[in-house]
Amino acid sequence: DDAIVKIESLLNDFPNDSEAIAYLGRIYKEMWADSWKNITDKNKRMKYAFDSYHWLIRAIDIYLRGFHMDLNNNYPGINALTFSTLAVYLADKFDDKEDPDPDITRIRENLDELRGTLIFGLEAMAEDDRADYWTLISLAELRVLTADNISSVSRAYRKAITASRRNLFYLNSSLGQLEILKALGLREEFVQAGIDTLKDEIARTSGDEAPQTTGKKGKSKKAKTDARAFLFTGYMVDYPAKEKKTFPAERENEIRQEIIKKLEKFKISPDDRAFVGGLSAGSEILFAEVCVEKGVKVKAFLPLPE
Repeated sequence: DDAIVKIESLLNDFPNDSEAIAYLGRIYKEMWADSWKNITDKNKRMKYAFDSYHWLIRAIDIYLRGFHMDLNNNYPGINALTFSTLAVYLADKFDDKEDPDPDITRIRENLDELRGTLIFGLEAMAEDDRADYWTLISLAELRVLTADNISSVSRAYRKAITASRRNLFYLNSSLGQLEILKALGLREEFVQAGIDTLKDEIARTSGDEAPQTTGKKGKSKKAKTDARAFLFTGYMVDYPAKEKKTFPAERENEIRQEIIKKLEKFKISPDDRAFVGGLSAGSEILFAEVCVEKGVKVKAFLPLPE
């Protein structure tokens, strides 16, 4: 609720900010999904998803508003198509055939035009060698909704993965979108193809492809490890304009050796993982370098765009 108030206040001052509009749409989408996603019975879950479709329609209208402002911004466009398709799918199962909801009817009437616009735009943009992850994953999500064969879905997701730079946030965000479709039974085989491709890449990226062992009943189990997480934050090397001096350049090797001693005291191993809040030119880079030298994977959370 706080986020809605703040974004709508922002849009009063900047009504054409398509990014803010897209985030507002996402909030309403999450409100809709939160109302039914924990219901275990599939039929009840689908019925409740339809009964709370007023949140879904609100999200669709906001996404459409953002897409119409900037047709090159694929995020609101593909979300508008995905949730319009879901709204029509649920209405076909549960809406009153004699007295259909006028908002669903409006969405149904616009669906073909929206689908055609996205196919035309995304296929052209995806041909560009500089196409980013969000363009390619939007095309993959479009394939889930429109493809005639499952292999084209897998190919589209694999192509998007090549632009993900092994970013787990990107991959999990895309997986979450597919999980919504799976929970409601929309185009299940196509959705599952996308889920399988993303989960395989997430496992590779996160290092979860551990050796398999066989239990007493012949079931495959992952080998257990006592892995740990090492968190690090530190200081930037001193430079002339730096007000508080904390890291004289001439002490770089001394600081590196202290980091090594500390990690060796903990007997750090390749099963462990290291996390660092930035990669400033100083002890954070030293920590990351030492971990890599010891075969430990490092996850750096950058406070600024790459």
